[in-house]
Amino acid sequence: LLALGCVGATSVGSDFNIEWFTPADSPLRSVYAVRDLYFRGRQVPFGIYTQEVEGAGGYYGARAELAALTAAMRVHKEISLTPPPDSWYITWAAEVGNATDVAAAWTSAGALGDFLGSPTGTLYASDVSFGADAAISHTRMSVFMEPQEDGMAQVAAMQAVRDDLTEAAPSLGVLIYSKGACMRGGPHLG
Repeated sequence: LLALGCVGATSVGSDFNIEWFTPADSPLRSVYAVRDLYFRGRQVPFGIYTQEVEGAGGYYGARAELAALTAAMRVHKEISLTPPPDSWYITWAAEVGNATDVAAAWTSAGALGDFLGSPTGTLYASDVSFGADAAISHTRMSVFMEPQEDGMAQVAAMQAVRDDLTEAAPSLGVLIYSKGACMRGGPHLG
């Protein structure tokens, strides 16, 4: 009987939510509504990293894949749209990137470098790394994962994101990384 009690005690879980005990007319209900609308408590932020592009043209030559990558980020079921995916490429393409068709513009000395030094682009300056030749070597884009029911579901969702984004942009060497998984001792996905 004692052994059964010990085994049973290890499988007991808790499912508690303070909102269940908050009266319907309580001012806390409006706080919960704001929290759910803007902060979405259980979302996990993660970065989508791209690696150096081999071959002629570098990132300039892979700009169709960058567009496909950002399009895939916007429609992936595991990536939250609140807040929306945040990317240097989305912002730059909206401002000057699509109008720029010269490979030199994609360097730290070109239009991209000017953008990253501008008031709008400064936010993304740490998201783009340049190599010794002033061409892009690595980039980062920030997204949030839709809430998952548990850690294993989060791992599966991140693997699905990685697989789908790698398929959308195969030459960019897509890596997925979550500081949250790292801080909780979870796996590093890449």
